[in-house]
Amino acid sequence: MIRRFGALLLFPAVVFLTRCGYTGEPLPPLLHIPARVTDLAVMQRGSQLVAQFTLPALTTEGTGLKGIGRVELRVGPASNPFDAHVWAAGAKVFDDLRTEPPALLKYEIPVGEWTGREVVAGVKVFGENGRDAGWSNFIALPVIAPLAQPRNLSGEATAAGVRLAWQEASSEVRIFRQVAGEPGFTAAATVKASEWVDTEAQYGKTYRYYALSVSGSAESAPSLQIAITPVDRFPPAVPLGLAAVAGAGSIELTWDRNMETDFAGYRIYRGPDVIADLHPSPTLSDRKIESGKSYRYAISAVDKEGNESARSGEVEITAP
Repeated sequence: MIRRFGALLLFPAVVFLTRCGYTGEPLPPLLHIPARVTDLAVMQRGSQLVAQFTLPALTTEGTGLKGIGRVELRVGPASNPFDAHVWAAGAKVFDDLRTEPPALLKYEIPVGEWTGREVVAGVKVFGENGRDAGWSNFIALPVIAPLAQPRNLSGEATAAGVRLAWQEASSEVRIFRQVAGEPGFTAAATVKASEWVDTEAQYGKTYRYYALSVSGSAESAPSLQIAITPVDRFPPAVPLGLAAVAGAGSIELTWDRNMETDFAGYRIYRGPDVIADLHPSPTLSDRKIESGKSYRYAISAVDKEGNESARSGEVEITAP
């Protein structure tokens, strides 16, 4: 009997402790509203406006977004001062967009009806319940007539690097480059010319290039891509300043130093014969001479690929 009574006394205590774990009123249900888009970017490429943004992965409450009901992009004329309600009422609606989060979405819109005007773009994301958190960041940009596309892009290896040339481009051209093995193209230069030399290109590596005209935030359609693997067939500069001085039992030669990064050495000629090959320094002491005999000297420079420059001008001297 004592044991049974003790068990009965414990039961209400357990119930009391269980009830003490309750910590407040029930929370309201989640609203499941997609967070606002904050990274909308818009640019003109050729005859298209290209809009790009990331679909939200979270709700306004910071919870994981389970689904999106609709995505709406609007583009319309700008006004001063800007009024979002007036703009939205007159803007063109594009809502046949993907709705799988998270995703970087790109959308192309013909510019024809807005050419010569400034437009504003904004995007709004709706939940499956039809609710939204408001417009994204707004982007305003002028729409211009499509820029001329660079044509006949060509490339050739030169001693200075890969030389690119093109035709029929606008005033500024942006060149994009991809090195073999890299995942994509990167902007290499923007120039106001019809050619450009890629001085960073290395011999033996394969490069792909394309170009497009640019003006402010507008771009032309890209040119066709080209690929080139430059090969070093370019000799160093001809050595300059060769001088000969008679010494005691020798003829001393000096000349100006070559500064090429791929320089390997000098080739020294005495008449038709090579008396030193890949000589490292711009001086030489020729001791294999006979007194009273005249000698003619010339030198050339050689790079690491074995390309030899033309010979310098000859100097003639009589051994003492």
